[in-house]
Amino acid sequence: MLVKRKNDDRILDLTSRRDFGLLYSDFWEKVFAVCYHSTEDLELAKGMTQDIFKSIWERRHSLQVKKSYENYLVRAAKLKVAEHFRNQAIRKKYLDTVSQRLHVGANYTDQDVSYTLLNEELEQLVAQLPSQCRNVFQMSRNQGLTNRDIAERLQISQRAVEYHISKALHFLKKNLPEYEIS
Repeated sequence: MLVKRKNDDRILDLTSRRDFGLLYSDFWEKVFAVCYHSTEDLELAKGMTQDIFKSIWERRHSLQVKKSYENYLVRAAKLKVAEHFRNQAIRKKYLDTVSQRLHVGANYTDQDVSYTLLNEELEQLVAQLPSQCRNVFQMSRNQGLTNRDIAERLQISQRAVEYHISKALHFLKKNLPEYEIS
């Protein structure tokens, strides 16, 4: 690739290491200035400048610049800066998503702990119920049996089953006022 040199009428052949070095020495400050002005990060701007010239060197056999190489390099620097900020925004969005998922996971952990504590407290209170009342309540709530099934198994009336469940719920509501029990 042939390019006109800055402040000189000589033509540079970018496939030549010497001529590429001349292009680099002519324009690296301008490319660096564009990158640094936009990012205000010295090391980042150096890296971007290096990446731009590395890309040109790697594509030197196929690269075609229509007008001025200076304009091409300035545009490449602006695109490199835009790419950096776009990638930074994508990275931030990803980290925010991961953070939210971790936060939600932490909420699940808190809920699991709360559930475990409530369950332990509930078991202790159920253990304090009279034996027949406790038995009926556990068959209803833990085993999911209907009032009719409980009555048949225990050989008591359905009305007695309803009474024991009501008595158990009343006792639990009284001793767990911060929870809504039904």
